[in-house]
Amino acid sequence: LQVLQIYRSQATLLEPLPTTIGESVSMNVTEPQNIRLKLENPGNGIDEFLLSAEAKPIPGEPHSPSVNFSFISLEQRSLGPLAYTIATVQVTLGAEVPARTPFELEFHWTSLGDPNVVDSVSLFVEAEPDHRWDINMTSGTEYSVAPDDSVTIEFTAKNTGNADDTLRIVPSFSYVHSGLDTSTWNAPTFTGQSLGVNQSAAYSLEFTVPSNTWSDTVADMQFGVYSGDI
Repeated sequence: LQVLQIYRSQATLLEPLPTTIGESVSMNVTEPQNIRLKLENPGNGIDEFLLSAEAKPIPGEPHSPSVNFSFISLEQRSLGPLAYTIATVQVTLGAEVPARTPFELEFHWTSLGDPNVVDSVSLFVEAEPDHRWDINMTSGTEYSVAPDDSVTIEFTAKNTGNADDTLRIVPSFSYVHSGLDTSTWNAPTFTGQSLGVNQSAAYSLEFTVPSNTWSDTVADMQFGVYSGDI
């Protein structure tokens, strides 16, 4: 009697695991994260296997989000009966993946002895909010001012992150004082309105030149750019 080979495959997600079954795992966009899998040959003979991965479309969307899969371990493996191996797949979410919107990553472990034999394991992930801004000064970067002048800085801001966001700017100054000038320059914190992804707005920030500043003193304003309270 000749025993026929039975082809089987089994895949198990090792990490990361959600805190609660059915929840998604949060990932930062553009930052690689390792996914570890246990891949087995439950069959009764040596077999070749192929590991593959795909991102499923976000519910209600026609296309899959931008996800890059990098196989740290070999995608194709030969395993004896009842043997297993550990594989690492590096997953990177694209910068444009919308925040807090769960979608499914699926990993397939396919027998090459019988391509109809495949085991799949899923991981639900969601992108963490990515706070990014594109700031452009529209009123120039150099000003000639006098003591007690009111100065208006005009600029545009574009939300280049992946979620609705609110711009907050905390100005600060550095100086090259003239002579014995000890003046201190200040400008108020600026907070804009909430902007959607890729939405832009024009803003202005005003401050007053110190009354005791000297001629030829140079002050440089720096924008500390924040998102809301972050």
